[in-house]
Amino acid sequence: MVKQEDTKDKVVLVKDEPEDDVIILDNDSDTDSSSPGTPKRETSPEVEIVSMSLKPEPDDEVIILDSPKRPVKKQRLTMEIILPTMAQLIAQRKKQAAKVEENTIKGMKLMKGKKIKKFENMQFSLDTVNDRLKLVNAVVPYEVLLDKGIQEFTVSRDFMSSVYGGSMQATCPKISDTRFRAHGYNMFTYLHEEYHPHAPRFAGGPGLFLCTAGGEDWGGLQRVFTRILSNRWQYMGQYEIKSAKSLTPEEWRQQDQKVRQTWGNEICRQRWGSSVCARILGRRELGRNPTNKEMDEIYESGRYKRITPQEVLAAYDSGEERLGVWTMKCVDYDTEFQLELYERFPAWVPAPRKPRKKKGDTEGESKGKKSVKKEKTKAAAGLTAVSKKRKRDELSDSESDLTELESEDEPEHRVEEGEMEDGEPLEELLYKSKGTRSRPICL
Repeated sequence: MVKQEDTKDKVVLVKDEPEDDVIILDNDSDTDSSSPGTPKRETSPEVEIVSMSLKPEPDDEVIILDSPKRPVKKQRLTMEIILPTMAQLIAQRKKQAAKVEENTIKGMKLMKGKKIKKFENMQFSLDTVNDRLKLVNAVVPYEVLLDKGIQEFTVSRDFMSSVYGGSMQATCPKISDTRFRAHGYNMFTYLHEEYHPHAPRFAGGPGLFLCTAGGEDWGGLQRVFTRILSNRWQYMGQYEIKSAKSLTPEEWRQQDQKVRQTWGNEICRQRWGSSVCARILGRRELGRNPTNKEMDEIYESGRYKRITPQEVLAAYDSGEERLGVWTMKCVDYDTEFQLELYERFPAWVPAPRKPRKKKGDTEGESKGKKSVKKEKTKAAAGLTAVSKKRKRDELSDSESDLTELESEDEPEHRVEEGEMEDGEPLEELLYKSKGTRSRPICL
């Protein structure tokens, strides 16, 4: 037996002599070779293919199509969903709220050494705060890319009033056109932490604006400042202030007793709570909500001052009065503005204040001269004789309430004669007689 290899990588075993029991047929012959009289042609040596096999050596280029492995069956995916229990949801919610409050606590560290008992007693629960912040995606603070030392730099209200204009006491002071054209900044909002306990506590942080009644969204972006220390205000960023759901009677009753009692006391004591007291008195006397005209009469008479904190608490408990809430979301931070404050405030020198006049010094002045000066000042400012009794219906609740703060530690700023609220001098308008038809004045 001879071993031969062909060119197709196959091994062929070949016998050179046929075996006795094997009959080899000549396929080229049409007749049987054993038949008599048929001449036999010469044939090549008999060949028999015994077996065939592939080379055992592996070849990377050879692809075996008929693999002995069974085809992989299509797998069926089964999804399992595990729902958390109510206890787990509550724990997760508290954890998220604690993370938000952690940033707030960092901002409150600046209040060390200051009496903040009143501030703490006016704070709402975390659920009340976070439920409203989540509606506007304001839980996550705005990232401020500025050195922390510059971020936390504070200025005084008299500096802001002197340089940028506006009243030193108003929450939203009006900036005159002249001042706005000079520096290009407007829509300032100053939040006193004692009356806005959920104001932003750090640059870019969220907050809530509170008022004695609800209202509409604020237009535009507000340039928000928060009082950190006595007469020290920090710029927090540019904020969208959107109206949120007012505090429901259930939420109000869920607040701590100290919180509710403090709100009741402050509404009766502060000027921004007079509208609430007037409405409560009107309902008690008239049996219905008073009209604007009836509210003016209550203001002028001063009868609203008779309302007690217990009556205020009862009005909020029953839902007749509801605290208004606005969400504060930081959407931008004016870095150039904060750097400007950082550079200008240390070099600013306040103007000397005029000493207060004593009562005895003014007794010698005639009443006629005083009245003339007052009339000239009113004419120059475009005021009328009844401007002192400004009607409350001309202001929205959010503007009329919690805007004028009675702060003992802020420097008192009195508008001098011939001067507007933002410190701009007024051109005194004097009356010049032109004579009469019979006696004209010739110039």
